[in-house]
Amino acid sequence: PDDIDWTGSHSLYELTSKVVRIDFLKSNQSSLSQVNVTVTGASVNSIVQGATCSISGSLVTCGDIDILRLNITASNVAATTNFDWDVRAIDSQSGLVNKTLQLEVVNDAIAPRYMLNSPSAYTLVKNSSTLFNVTPIEAESGFNSARMLYDYYPAIGSSSVLGESTMACGTECTTQLTLTPSAGNYYFGYFFNLTDKAGNENITSTHWVYVDVFAPIVAATTPADNVTINVNSYNYGFTMQENTFGINALFSPQVVCSLYIDSTLKNTTTLTVNATVTLASSLSGLADGSHSWYATCVDSAGWSASTASRTFVLDTTGPVITLSSPTNNSVINTTRFISLSVSDALSSVSSVWYTDSTGTNVTI
Repeated sequence: PDDIDWTGSHSLYELTSKVVRIDFLKSNQSSLSQVNVTVTGASVNSIVQGATCSISGSLVTCGDIDILRLNITASNVAATTNFDWDVRAIDSQSGLVNKTLQLEVVNDAIAPRYMLNSPSAYTLVKNSSTLFNVTPIEAESGFNSARMLYDYYPAIGSSSVLGESTMACGTECTTQLTLTPSAGNYYFGYFFNLTDKAGNENITSTHWVYVDVFAPIVAATTPADNVTINVNSYNYGFTMQENTFGINALFSPQVVCSLYIDSTLKNTTTLTVNATVTLASSLSGLADGSHSWYATCVDSAGWSASTASRTFVLDTTGPVITLSSPTNNSVINTTRFISLSVSDALSSVSSVWYTDSTGTNVTI
């Protein structure tokens, strides 16, 4: 042949696969009687193009061809290394032609890394379907695969492995897992095993979440149901109990409790211990009449619980007094009776009295 040459790049990372192409340039009148390619720095997986070729170890032998395309996997190297491929071809016109082609195998000594997206370490989650999501970081040979390994534990620090899940990878790697802890084993430890195309493996340290299987327990205390009040503000009371208080301090569980009057948010507090809670609310702007109130508490895992709804009657208006007789400025005798009616739309009338000219209170 007149020449033998690579087509395209002849550099690749170790243990990655690619297809290389060798062109045999010859005149129209010549044909090749034998081609020998001694491959170093890579193993030949298959012959992609070159019907008359066969593989024996590191030697590829062919008959008459124009193009040889090989699917190869680069060798494992300790540092970036250049390998010589010896290509020998004999044709009917010019005889033997030798050429050395160079294959560069680039070393990748850095394992892939990742950024943890969800769930964040040391958070609380429900015992439900949970998305585990990482962004792989691999700037050398290229990212290959990821899987997640996990187990449930009674405390942080154990190291057994219950199961594993292969992650679906694109820009991010994800797997969906329904968390089902056994009684007492609420700490969920998980880690990721990432590999790159050069065969590097990154088995990461364990991350932890706490699987919360219980909602808070809340109960209204004051005021009692259907109480009547006549003030401009009031303190509403309830108790709150949360099962995650007291777990490992790395998690910092908390509960956010909110007071609602007529389904409108009035006040909020954040708790880190079980407590009897009092939340004050202004009643300014509320019309006299019946109103409802309740409290809702949400824990760090997202569990929510509410007190039973209670009713209270706001009554800021006194009784209505209607004087029937005598009329104003009337002249009466000593036996004339005073006639009046007293009513209250929201409360019963408790007592009625009047004060005479001597300043004496007279109960009716």
